[in-house]
Amino acid sequence: MQFGPWDVQIISGGTFALDGGAMFGTVPKVVWNKVYPCDEDNLITMATNCLLIRGEVKGQRHVILVDNGNGDKEDDAFMARFKFEGRGVLDASLAKHGVQPEDITLMILTHLHFDHAGGSTRFNAAGDIVPSFPNARYVVQQQDLDDARQPHLRVKASYLAKNWEPLEKAGLLDTLHGRTEILPGITGNLAPGHIEGVQTVMVEGGGRKLVYLADLIPT
Repeated sequence: MQFGPWDVQIISGGTFALDGGAMFGTVPKVVWNKVYPCDEDNLITMATNCLLIRGEVKGQRHVILVDNGNGDKEDDAFMARFKFEGRGVLDASLAKHGVQPEDITLMILTHLHFDHAGGSTRFNAAGDIVPSFPNARYVVQQQDLDDARQPHLRVKASYLAKNWEPLEKAGLLDTLHGRTEILPGITGNLAPGHIEGVQTVMVEGGGRKLVYLADLIPT
């Protein structure tokens, strides 16, 4: 998909599973299960769809990733609990487009829940957790980073410090304060609903507009 100078592709960070009742809330299971069938554990399959955005603006080439899925550093028990598709899914998805983790110049995070930011960090050969995209700046809304540091009970399990603390330590994490044009034609904007600090990402160009909604419409 082309939006002015920006080429946008949807790529996969892998599938996983969450409780259907938690996802659909007050909608009765007899209703949602007809269109989104659950398994024997009442879990429904979810996809971590990310955006790969590439383009040149003012003579500078940008390779941007919006969200990065579950990542590869969780242990087998965690992966089994949430029925992760497997390891290496995001790297394989990027490779299909000729992109390596080192090529990413900007990592935009809609929020810091593990299914959107889990791929931000990974284990290196020495067993330390380090940034997955060493040449990228990472950006997130300040509101979400504040909430991640002091989460309330309902969302505490979704915020894992190992997904952002190594970024801060490396000096790679920047924060936004509400609506911000990150690059010409690419804007982040707070969109409270799923959580207070979640942001949408809008790509504009060539008379067209795309809005990445993240968990505002999670299914």
